[in-house]
Parts: sequence; C-alpha cells; structure tokens
Amino acid sequence: MKAVSTRVWDTMTGFVRKLWAPFELDKETFPPLKHRFMLTFSREKEYLFDIPEEKELFFDNATRSRIVNFILRRKSFSDKHKEAFTFGVNKMIADGHYVAAYPLHEGHWKAGSSPNSRKRLFDNWSHWRNFFKMQPLNYIRQYYGEKIGLYFVWLGFYTQMLIPASIVGLIVFIYGCAIMNDSYPSKEICDPNTNVTMCPLCDFQCPYWNLVEACTHAKASRIFDNGGTVFFAIFMALWGTLFLEFWKRKQATMQFKWDLTDFVSEEQPPRPEYLAKLEDVNTYKIHPITGLREPHLPFWRRRFPVFLLSWSVMFFMAALAIGAVVGVIAYRVSVLAALQIITRTKPDTNSTFIAATNDVIYENAGMLTTVTAACINLLFIIILNMFVNYYSSIVYIAFFKGRIVGRPGNYSTIFGARNEECEAGGCLIELCIQLAIIMTGKQLILNNITEIIIPGGGGGTYKICTRN
Repeated sequence: MKAVSTRVWDTMTGFVRKLWAPFELDKETFPPLKHRFMLTFSREKEYLFDIPEEKELFFDNATRSRIVNFILRRKSFSDKHKEAFTFGVNKMIADGHYVAAYPLHEGHWKAGSSPNSRKRLFDNWSHWRNFFKMQPLNYIRQYYGEKIGLYFVWLGFYTQMLIPASIVGLIVFIYGCAIMNDSYPSKEICDPNTNVTMCPLCDFQCPYWNLVEACTHAKASRIFDNGGTVFFAIFMALWGTLFLEFWKRKQATMQFKWDLTDFVSEEQPPRPEYLAKLEDVNTYKIHPITGLREPHLPFWRRRFPVFLLSWSVMFFMAALAIGAVVGVIAYRVSVLAALQIITRTKPDTNSTFIAATNDVIYENAGMLTTVTAACINLLFIIILNMFVNYYSSIVYIAFFKGRIVGRPGNYSTIFGARNEECEAGGCLIELCIQLAIIMTGKQLILNNITEIIIPGGGGGTYKICTRN
C-alpha cells in the first residue's frame, strides 16, 4: 500500500514539474548561487572578512556604486567648511557645475559583445520573449542591489497573485455575458410590448422617448451587475487580505536570505542635506524609542513653519481635487445638455446621413459624455498623481450620481442645468467605463511608458557629466 501511494505521489509531482518546466530558469545560464554569510563591512574588523587577492572584486557592482554615491554626496567642494551646503554632487548639479551624475552599466547588452552580467540578464530575463519565465532574483540583486532586487521580488509576487484573481474575474465576466439576456430587468426594458414612455432627457427641446431604446445599455449593465459580481467583490476582499499577509511573509523571507534585517539602521544613514541643517543646533535629547542622543529642533522656530507649510499644501491639494470633481461634473452636465439640444434642434439639411448622425449622437449622448469625461478624469489623475491620489470622480458616480435628480416638473439643477441622471440600466455601466479608461490609461501611461522611457541606474562605476 505504501509503495502504491509513493508511486502516485511521484507521478503527481512529476506531472507538476513537467507543467512548471517551461517557466523555470535555465540552470546553465543562471546556476544557483551559494548563500554567503553577510555582515556590514568595517575596516576595524577587516579580519572577519574573506577578502580575495584582487580586492576590487570584494564588493559587487551595486555595492561599489552605493559607496561612490555615498562619497560624492558628502564630499566638500569648498574651503569654507563651516558654511552649510558646500558639499555634495547634488548641490553642484543644482548649481549648474555638472549636468548629471549616474552609475554606468558593466559591459554592453548587444550581441557579439563580451559575456557580462548585463548581457546575460538582458538575453535571458528582460527580453520580451522571456516574459513567462521566473525571475533570476539573486542575479538581479547581485547586479542592481537590494533595493531594486526587492522591487522585482514584489513585482513578480504581485503578478503571480493576480493569476487567480484574473481567472475568477474572467469566469464572472463570461457568466455575466451568458445571462445578460435572461435577467428580468433586461427583459422588461427590451420588451417592445410594454410601450413605456419616458420623460424628456432635457427641458424644452428634447422629446419623449420609449424605454425600449435603453435595451442595449441595460443588457451591457447586466454583465457587470449580477450575482457573480457580488461573489467577485467578496473574493477580491479576501484576496486583498491574503495578498498583504503573504507579501509580509515573502518580504521577511527575502530579508532573511539577503541579510536585510538590519538594513535601515546600518545602511541608511541620515541625508547629508538634513545634517547640514542641524549644524547650528545645540540642543540634544534622548530619543524615546532608539535611546540615541539626537539633535532636537526647536518647535516654534524650526518645526512649526514646516508644519504650517505642509498643512497649507495639503489643504490646497484637497481643494484642488474637489475643484477638479466639480469641474468634471460641470463639464458632464453642460456637454450632455449641449449634445441633446444641438442634435435635436439643428435645421433639416435634407441629408439622410446628417439626420442619422444626429440620431446616433442623441441616443448615445450619455455614453459620449461618459467617455470624454473619463478621459478628462484620467488627465487630472496623471497631473495630480504627483501630489495627491485623485479618484473622487469614481466615488461620485458610484454613490452620488442620479440620487439628487428631483422629479418631473421639479428637477434639481446645477450650473443652470438639470442634474445628471443614471441611464435606465443604472449607473454601473458608466462606472465600469470610467474604471476601464482610468485604470488602463493609468497603467499604460504612468507605469509602462514611464518605466520604459525613464532609464534606471545600473551597477558599475560612476560617471559625472560636465558642461562644455
């Protein structure tokens, strides 16, 4: 019995390994790295370290770049040592003496060049044809350093966790497409025999219309408004919690493997610009948490102006976000009214094409307004993302739109026009369009394009560009 169970287990594990094989790294290209015991280097305790004969090989490329950066940011360039801000390559760049300072890669990535770490990572990791492969995290950390290595650890973990969420979401979407014609609200709206006449969508110029005209939008809304989406919402709430907890576990594991448990206290000294501001501070206090003796900044003379400026900026950004929401609402109301009025009051030009175009615009005025408003919201998000997180427009559509409309004969108005109403199928389809445009555009513009266009630093020696 034991032998049978062992064979079954071996068969199952072998099958899983075969399925997983295409995603694994080539062990000849990326052989497993032997774990080395790491300790923060100290010249006073140099005898504890295994230093090779070629001492320049003791530190890897990323560590050498950090050492050079540490020196360049603190090196004084003036004989007036008592004056603050007379040091650091950042200050010299700000003053225009240098154009830029950045680390160089080791070797070239093009074919035919001598083998190097950069070429190996490019050919077998960062190239598009290897998008389905697991990441060589240890080699990424060895070349770029721990900070960038941890970023790709998170990116790979996040992508893997998105797989079950995307599968469940796809199943729910297919389920919604299958039942879109079978729901009671859709059947009631799409039944031409009901002959329900609806009030005009605008005052004076717009005619009465039949409920059956909203059939298409009602069916589309049913795709995203059904029992499956409720299940998906519950699933994503659990997924978010599990993602956070599993990431904490993954992060702790990588911190232990990469010897980063004391990274903040040992490898992250205070910024030299901040230390320069503390040169004239003579008051010291014991920090209640660390127990270290630290400079104490006077509240009214140093800290209060900073707090005042920070709170002022925060309130200004909040007001800016609220103003953007009000501006988009005004745009939606005015454009919707303009489309409905223009397409219904334009003189007849004896053109069948123009008449048909006017009918199409009138029937889809709400959809056109939604799409253009979503694009404007995306633009606001891209601009305001540098300061605040701006998603108020989504909250407005989900919780406020269509709830303060009024009634026929006594409609609520804003900016001199009627408040926006939800379509016959509800506001959820509009919310889906808004989310799709914002999330897709934000992912493409802010994430993918930004990461591709803006270059990142690499390991190697530092290069300082001077002006001619």
